Formats: sequence, C-alpha cells, structure tokens
Amino acid sequence: MKHPNPMTYKMKETIWHLWKAGDPMANISKVLSKPPATIFSYLQYHGGIRPRLRSRSLNSLTIRERETITRGLASGDSIRAIARQLERSPSTVCREVNNNGGSSKYRAIDADNAAWKRGKRPKQCLLSINRPLRDLIASKISDDWSPEQISGWLRRHHPNDKKMRVSHETIYKSLFIETRNIFHKKLRKHLRTKRKFRQAKAHKVGSRGRIIGGVSIHDRPADIESRATLGHWEGDLIVGSNNSHIATVVERSTRFTMLVQVDSKKPLTLLGHYQNNSRSSQRRLRKPLHGIEVQSWPPIQNSPLQRVWTCTFVTLVVPGSEELTKTPMVFFGSISLKVRA
Repeated sequence: MKHPNPMTYKMKETIWHLWKAGDPMANISKVLSKPPATIFSYLQYHGGIRPRLRSRSLNSLTIRERETITRGLASGDSIRAIARQLERSPSTVCREVNNNGGSSKYRAIDADNAAWKRGKRPKQCLLSINRPLRDLIASKISDDWSPEQISGWLRRHHPNDKKMRVSHETIYKSLFIETRNIFHKKLRKHLRTKRKFRQAKAHKVGSRGRIIGGVSIHDRPADIESRATLGHWEGDLIVGSNNSHIATVVERSTRFTMLVQVDSKKPLTLLGHYQNNSRSSQRRLRKPLHGIEVQSWPPIQNSPLQRVWTCTFVTLVVPGSEELTKTPMVFFGSISLKVRA
C-alpha cells in the first residue's frame, strides 16, 4: 500500500537545501507540512549527509532512443535496421531488447526505469573491505580519539601504505550512514559531540538556554582578536556527575590556564571564584561566557573587574582558546570529570 503523501524528489531537495542552510528540523517540517519525526527519520537514515547525485552516462541509451526501439519493434523492423536509425551498434540494441522482456514485451518507459535501477551499483567503501583498518579505527574511537586524530595518526605511522590510510571524512560517513553497516552505532557515543548524524556548520540550535540581553562576542574590540595583548581571558564551565563543577579560564595570548573547583554553576558563585583568582594575577579579566549556566549573567556583566562578551553557538564551530584547551583535558584525563551530553 502506497503512502498517501509520499516524500517526493522535490521535498527531498528542499530538506537538504534547508538542512545545509542550518534550519532546525522543526522549521523544515513546517515548510514541507510533514511531522518532525519524518524529517528526523529521513536525515538519520542518510546520516545527515546528502547522497551523491546520480547522473546517467553519456553512452547510455536515452528515453527517446528507447521509444524509437519500441516503434521499430512494433513496425516489424529488424535489430540492425533499428541500430542504423539510432546510429548504434546492433549488439547494443539486441542486448537492450533481450534484457527487457524481448521483442514482444519491450516497453520504453519500463526499460528506462529498469536501467536506472540496475545502474545503482555503489562502490564498496574502503573500510568495508579492509578489516584490519576498520578494526584499528574502531579501537581508536573506543579510546575517545576523534576521526581527525585517527586520520593524522595513520598518515604518520603508515606513510608508505595507502591501504592503511583514510580521511577523517570517510570515518565520519562510515559512522553516521547506517546503510554502510561498518561501525556499530554505539561508537557514536565516543565522539565529542555525541550526535546521531551529521549537522551543517550553519546549524541553528533551539532558543532554549539562550542568554537574554547578552553582548555578542562579535562586538568585542578588534585588538582582542590579535592575541597580542595580555589580560584577555576566555572562561567556561565543565559540569560533571554528582553535581560537580570545574570553572576553566584560559588567557588568550599565553594560553595560561586556571582550573577552579566551584560548588555551583550559578553566576554569582562563578563570579566570586573568578574575582579571587584574577586578583592574584593583577590582570583585568575579560571573559566570554556561553551556556545555560550563565543565562542570568547581568551580575557578572556589571562587575567592576571585567566586561563580558557572550559566545554564540555558531561561533563555536571555530573554537576559541577555551574550547581548544578544555576539550583535550576532559577527554584525555587531565580532568577527572565526565561531561554531560
């Protein structure tokens, strides 16, 4: 039984266009008048990665040529006569007719559709035919290595063996595209983002947890971007199990890092710890903050010690000093906390 409102080619193109532009699934479902679960299932099936567009070979028979074959067979013309009319080899026409029911059952549209289906012969992925490489990558992912780290490690340790090298993009596709059946989906939990499928760089998150009235990081002075002046800091909060918290502060120029254990993620608690540690360095603390833990951020903004610029989630696509410093510490043991997803 056919679906009353099937997903058409135009709908699929709209999904990928909006998904690449960063629109949330809720907005895509409204545009297509489809349930969000339908959009989620479609994106999850493809791993959030748009399938490669198929195209016909220039040497393949066209629908017009197949219609000419149909008319020729109906008129009783021979295979060679039809081939001369098409300027094709007689063997090509003969093979086309025999593969699609013979002279009595040949139909142009059915033959064209059948040829399009037969042409879908995807090349096997490198990781599906190279078991040693697949097992090695799975072991590294289980140890919380990122695909970029694995790809770089393989290049350094196997410089002369192309069979033991693979790009990070291939690893991501093998993890997210379920139809490849290469890696178990449990391995996705070892990725730092813990996403179920790929998201566009311009992906927009929901409004939950947004900082109201925050001053965007894009509005901070230009001299901060050069990292030439000491005293500009980035801060964040690592939330662990059992309601444990560690505040991290990184100086943008020297990458000097301070770790402060805090009792709460409330802004006033964070402010007190930041002030106590900043006095010892006698520097002016300028700290971009992001996350739900600072959604009541005005007390910090009004502090005489500092000005605060709030990071947007899109900005984190290119992580700053704080993210680059904090992430390896969490994943490689410098901080014994398990970050919540």
